[in-house]
Amino acid sequence: MCDLSSKQAKLNLLLNRKRKIDAGVQPEIQQPSSSQEMKEDVEFVESVDKKLEEERRKAAEVIVKEARRAKERAELVGPQGW
Repeated sequence: MCDLSSKQAKLNLLLNRKRKIDAGVQPEIQQPSSSQEMKEDVEFVESVDKKLEEERRKAAEVIVKEARRAKERAELVGPQGW
């Protein structure tokens, strides 16, 4: 959990810095990134992508399940519905 929370804190700091730069409040600061930080960022993004992909897959399964139930209900009850 500590590792995830530290990654989230880093991401929030980066996003806040980007917002300030976009708004013109703070000048852009060039910081040399270490390869370790870059690897951590890539790993974090990949884990977020995996979670998002899993959520999309589950949502698609739910939609298909509901469509099957609707088809069965239409066959049983007819065009009148319930």
